[in-house]
Amino acid sequence: MQESFDFRTNNAGGPGKIVQVDETMLNYKCKSHRGRSSRNKSDALCIVEYDGHITREFAVLIPNKKEDTIILIHCNNVNGPTIWTDEHKSYSSLTKNGYFHQSVCHKYNFINKINGCNTQAVEAFNNELKLEIKRRKGVLTSSRGDFLKEFTWLFNNKKDRFKRILKMI
Repeated sequence: MQESFDFRTNNAGGPGKIVQVDETMLNYKCKSHRGRSSRNKSDALCIVEYDGHITREFAVLIPNKKEDTIILIHCNNVNGPTIWTDEHKSYSSLTKNGYFHQSVCHKYNFINKINGCNTQAVEAFNNELKLEIKRRKGVLTSSRGDFLKEFTWLFNNKKDRFKRILKMI
């Protein structure tokens, strides 16, 4: 049961699969406060396996958006597929690490007209993630890692949650 949502034992991707990757900032700010609070800031890296629709996803808190952090997470969670990202500089060495990497420049368009590369699925997942934070009226910064684990489990097990919970007992 655990292999269905634990990317450590069952990595994302594989032959013929596309994985979309994007980083997102998890903030919750009250309506009356302006701007972003630096003490409330957390970054997350979201990995989505896409096959016409989102088949699985993985999200983890990251301490920074540097290349070393991003590559370490990719190596532990992604199994040699095609990776689609935006043009963030942290993704520049994915090709050097054996991945087939394509990117889209959001400055000009959201879908690369040449190769069809896009990050629409992972952006949609990020929106659902942030919407859930708003529904909960925020998530404590200290418990965001647990929140991401819970949210990814619920997202990956939409169809048969009850059966999976019974199997875990």
